[in-house]
Amino acid sequence: MAIKTNKSDVIANFVRYYGRQPTSSEDLKTVEYLTTKAPNEVESLLAKNSPITKGLIWSKYQEQQRTPEQPVTPIPGIHYNEPGIGPGEVTPPPITPPTTPPTTPPMTGLDEASRKRIEDYINGLSLTDTEKDFLKSTFMNSDTYTSGRTIPTNEQIAQIISTAATNAATDINPYYKRFTAEELADLKNQMADIRGKAETFQQKQESSYKKVLAETKQNIRARGLTFSGTPLKSLGSEAAIRNISGIEGTIPEARRLGYEENIRALQQEARPLATAAERALGSEAVGALGSLSIPSDLSGRLGATTGLYTPTGGYSPTGTYVPTIEQQRLADIERAKQDRIARWRLTF
Repeated sequence: MAIKTNKSDVIANFVRYYGRQPTSSEDLKTVEYLTTKAPNEVESLLAKNSPITKGLIWSKYQEQQRTPEQPVTPIPGIHYNEPGIGPGEVTPPPITPPTTPPTTPPMTGLDEASRKRIEDYINGLSLTDTEKDFLKSTFMNSDTYTSGRTIPTNEQIAQIISTAATNAATDINPYYKRFTAEELADLKNQMADIRGKAETFQQKQESSYKKVLAETKQNIRARGLTFSGTPLKSLGSEAAIRNISGIEGTIPEARRLGYEENIRALQQEARPLATAAERALGSEAVGALGSLSIPSDLSGRLGATTGLYTPTGGYSPTGTYVPTIEQQRLADIERAKQDRIARWRLTF
């Protein structure tokens, strides 16, 4: 079977030999005819009438188009192949290789006087050594002042630090305010649960007290110890029944002891909760959450209120111990402040 040529190859050769696309009906007939021929035969047929190659196939035409190298005509008086210089000889000037200009380091705008001024100013601030070291690494870094950039004055440095601190606190404080409020709300609920237990105990005690007192008086009357007549002589006057040493005095005394025991148990329950809260939130925050009401008939003995928890008073921003959450808040503000100071060039 004879080898045929793809139509696309025929068209490519047509364009190469005729310098145009096959557009006329005759051109298209020629293309269709050539697709039935072998590739080498296609080139031969196109080359016959080619206005470009004039009968040559493309490879021969390209060879003919190559320009032969022209011999170099020597310049009289110059000897290119012989070393040395003889009479009448001219030596070409030496070729000087291109030189790279020396790299000049960029000039820094932080002169020694400015460096000393900034260092003295930072050393005079009421800050920790760690905070001062950070400020020095920020404002005394020579790379910050290349290309003659402006050196801040002491007043400008102070303003940069102040603005960074204000903005950091503005961003951080709302979170800790909300967090503290949530923690206090939890503690209030826990203390309220404990006070609820005390109120339930009080109601039971009052009901029991009335019942026991009524039963005691009834038993006395049933034995004939009424409040009139001779039998009272064995007990004294009627006031003896209401006196602290009588029946109504003995029962409240028992109630008082019961309340004291119950309150001690509730205080022990509240202590770990309130202690942890005081250490985290501060003494002032938990100071108003620990009171417990005492029944009025015992107020002369125990006072109107007694405390579930008494804060130590030492946990405050200026006290013996700084509360944990306050420490975290201050640390977060300091980190946020330093981050803003480190980017001072963006706004200066």
